[in-house]
Amino acid sequence: MGRDSQRIYRFDSAPAIVSSGHPLEPAPGGLVEPGPWHYGADYIGVYFKAERETLQALLPKGLQVGDGTCLAYVCEIISYSENGSHDANQDPERTQYGEAAYGIGCSFKGNPGIYFPLMWVDKVWSLARGWFNGYAKRYAEKVIMTKFHPLNPYMVSAREDSELSGYASSGGEKVFSLRVKLLKRGEKADLVNFGATYGLRRFPRTSEGQVQVNELVEVQKYNARTSDVWSGEGKVWFSGIEEMGELNMVRGVMYRSGFSISGAKVLTTGD
Repeated sequence: MGRDSQRIYRFDSAPAIVSSGHPLEPAPGGLVEPGPWHYGADYIGVYFKAERETLQALLPKGLQVGDGTCLAYVCEIISYSENGSHDANQDPERTQYGEAAYGIGCSFKGNPGIYFPLMWVDKVWSLARGWFNGYAKRYAEKVIMTKFHPLNPYMVSAREDSELSGYASSGGEKVFSLRVKLLKRGEKADLVNFGATYGLRRFPRTSEGQVQVNELVEVQKYNARTSDVWSGEGKVWFSGIEEMGELNMVRGVMYRSGFSISGAKVLTTGD
């Protein structure tokens, strides 16, 4: 897959992100099990700023860009379906995945939040679940990041001057990568609280008589908490970043996060 096929989606000049969605409704034992879904994740992230006019073109109708602050991250996620049929001890593949994404600070009718124009995951069930809840997910063969281990003499745990990295690859090439150098232990205030998480549920018609879905949504998150924050320097690259103009790398971070998602609330509908 060449770089031209990985260009970031622009709402003012391109067709829909998702050309087709999975037809199966979430069900026990299905590709996507029913929610609520519970998450625990380890993140490496970079905050950066970009030109507001450029960012606005990447947002769906109804969202307004904020001050230009964005977040890019790579993470490893443990996820459980509260009503799923899969026992995590017997089928751990259904509970673990990697994710790489960037999001834009924005608002809906004055309510601040973040929208993710591009998100890569390495499990098909996470891909489909994301589409159901309004995330613009794409499939990556690999999402990987630096890890520590308490019994590894060289990489026991995070420390000052630790250098971390993560990336996603698709079609045999990297499509997303970032690097972070930790400088100090951080605190929750080092993480930008964007507010709500917005998404777009978009499933186009493929023939006459079908109903097209085009819904701006707010992901229903709760139980949110963070820990083990570190702060430092960072830089990020992803396919299409050149279209965003001049970027200012603000801060690199490492942290852990937990949250739950019950679904996605419809805010607006359109053609």
